[in-house]
Amino acid sequence: MENKHITSQFDACALAYCQFPDIVTDRDDAFHYNDDPHHFESWYFDVHTDDGYKMAVLVLYRDWIGMFGDLDKTATPGICLNVETSDGDKRDIVRSYPDLKLEADYEQCDFKLGNIAWCKGKYPNWHLHIEEDDVVLDVNLMATMPSWKPGTGTMYYNEKLTEYSSHFVAVPCAIADGTLTVAGKTKEFKNGHGYHDHNFGNVVPMSTYYRWHWGRAEVDDFILNFSHVIAPKEYDFQVLPQLLLSKGDQILLSTGTFTDTYTDTDNISVSSITRTPYPNVIKIEFPYNNDHVKIVISNQTELADNDLIPDVPLPSEMRKSGYIRLMCDVEISIPLLEGIKVVKGKMIHELGDLREPSVVELK
Repeated sequence: MENKHITSQFDACALAYCQFPDIVTDRDDAFHYNDDPHHFESWYFDVHTDDGYKMAVLVLYRDWIGMFGDLDKTATPGICLNVETSDGDKRDIVRSYPDLKLEADYEQCDFKLGNIAWCKGKYPNWHLHIEEDDVVLDVNLMATMPSWKPGTGTMYYNEKLTEYSSHFVAVPCAIADGTLTVAGKTKEFKNGHGYHDHNFGNVVPMSTYYRWHWGRAEVDDFILNFSHVIAPKEYDFQVLPQLLLSKGDQILLSTGTFTDTYTDTDNISVSSITRTPYPNVIKIEFPYNNDHVKIVISNQTELADNDLIPDVPLPSEMRKSGYIRLMCDVEISIPLLEGIKVVKGKMIHELGDLREPSVVELK
């Protein structure tokens, strides 16, 4: 049987009906449910502070297990909450709420999940509130650059364009002010670093993703946001990259083409729970200004490790379907008109591995 082909978010710009594909509106960050029984949707936020606090929130119309498992099941909302304080106190919470309904607006980001989570906002300001276990997070995000839609923001998985997934970066970077309470201790923070994106569609990631990694960095006044997705065998392992590079609020490059290289593959770390393998060094390179931007990701430290199919027991030496979150170092070399600019800093990096379980290996 002939392999399927995915129309990427950048290739979709050539479709006849896709005029002005990079135009964004408040509705891009709103609810997109359209009676499709396979619909999934999520709002993601992350915040970190210069003094070592790290927070990530994912609010889902269809919970973690449902989205990566059986879309024929009735949608149950859920959240993923990952928090680390400056002294190393961590919370990694994944919850489903079968007795709650996610209520959301179709015109802008405005959702509520019982008393657990709510968010309301549109460019340039969003307000997010989360309460679960002994964690309370209340944060305002003030965007410091425009929202970003890579191409059309949508990938299509069939010729009829009825199977799709969409990605919209509502807040590539923001000033984050708020409070975080963990175990009764409250931290007030100002001038933190914030981010928010939005995803929706009707395809099962387990059957449309093979492996992927995603990252974002704010280094000096440069902003980097990228993802590199490899589709499974039935899509001929098609590679689907996207990348944003900006300087201040000016977008330098929005592209669907870059070279992604794992290096030093004899020196691989594996995550603590799912044994997801990840290389210690990753290099990204793409042309710019008659030269190349070069990015090196290194020194990765695990923040969270999520088992995407927790109800399937496996021997401890086997790799499971995992989604891991890392903090790492990044170095970016950018050929500007006035010369090569090299900046170094920290970045958030996430990897997903949906291959069939096996003994850990990296290819």
